[in-house]
Amino acid sequence: MGQGSDFDQVMDLIVTWGGSAERVAEIRDLATRAATSGHGLLAFLPPGLEPLVSAVNGKGHLTMGGVNALDALVADVNGQVGGAPFARLHLAMAPAVEISRRLMAAPRSEHLRQPLAQVTAGAFMVAARIAFEARDDDTSLRLYQEAVRAAVDAPAWQRTAMNTSRALVVLYSGRDVAAARAVADEAVRTAGRSESPIMRARAHALQAEMAARAGQSDHAFAALRLAWRDVDGDCTDDPAGGRFGAGHLDGFEGVCNVHLGRGAEAEPHLVDAMAALCAVKRLLIEWR
Repeated sequence: MGQGSDFDQVMDLIVTWGGSAERVAEIRDLATRAATSGHGLLAFLPPGLEPLVSAVNGKGHLTMGGVNALDALVADVNGQVGGAPFARLHLAMAPAVEISRRLMAAPRSEHLRQPLAQVTAGAFMVAARIAFEARDDDTSLRLYQEAVRAAVDAPAWQRTAMNTSRALVVLYSGRDVAAARAVADEAVRTAGRSESPIMRARAHALQAEMAARAGQSDHAFAALRLAWRDVDGDCTDDPAGGRFGAGHLDGFEGVCNVHLGRGAEAEPHLVDAMAALCAVKRLLIEWR
């Protein structure tokens, strides 16, 4: 019954035939309640994901194709961040989050354990970001925690990415530097076991910001040096390629200097960071 389904297309047709939006909403609600027996969210999975519903209901087996289909759905919604209202993205992610929860609770083959962990953790992470952007901090934090739990079988670099994002939500939702720093420290420990210099750099950069916010300049600059070492190293074939780079790190270094009262030192780093971000924006516009 979700976006792109036959039901969805019929509802759109009723509007083009002159039906009111209120009447269509009423029909949607009645049909959903009649068809889903209290499990409405799964009914809104896009066409093609029906095998996942069968798998969690014990009427079929989870396959790699099903995992890939869920991954494609999450990637599609994530690709719309910044170009669509967050309320709409939240509705698009809700069934993906629900099916992810059920898949993680259902029996699964050993060869699917890691790919499923990656995909479901990614679903929780995207949903957490959308909730944060919609200013629902409590939901965002809860979803990040679910992402971390789901990612127990995921690669270390992905767990690092989740904890760096989670640290920022902890910081901005409660202004609790100590709590955010604890999460950043955990990200650094996980990053040390990963194969991704990019994620190690991001974790150290975040650790540096937390130290700077606490007024600990020596710790901040030591962490920044470690981050620059990784960013300037060989990042070929890095699994987190494109997620963090020199432009991002310039921004972190600028912010650290601001928090430490070093405005003159902060300015060139912030200027370089802005130039890098503008260059990326131009590339995205050209690509679209």
